[in-house]
Amino acid sequence: MTEQGRVVHRGLALNGLTDALGQVRHSNELNSNCSSRGLTRIGEKYHGRFGRAFRLYRLDSSTRNLRKRAAVLHSWAGVNAQPTGQRPIQSEGCPTLNPQVLDSVATVIESSAKPLLIRLN
Repeated sequence: MTEQGRVVHRGLALNGLTDALGQVRHSNELNSNCSSRGLTRIGEKYHGRFGRAFRLYRLDSSTRNLRKRAAVLHSWAGVNAQPTGQRPIQSEGCPTLNPQVLDSVATVIESSAKPLLIRLN
């Protein structure tokens, strides 16, 4: 995460499906299990299947199906907090963080007086 041009938090995030070479595949189609690519706004916090999560709202046409796809920012214990050199596990299309990383990021999100944006790549 950045604040006024400086990084305030860095951590690993899972993306959706990858190809045979481990490159992230992008799609905004329903049931693709791929990562969307584009600008989103981090919305309200809620408690879901993976615990604390934040809804994501589209800000451009490339993320128009985020809500229909139920793509949210959440954590999962299977995500490493630091790089391991091994090919990471894949998510089903949601940006997914290590629980401790989400705890740190959530502090920034929840204390922000202004809406925060996230660019999905």
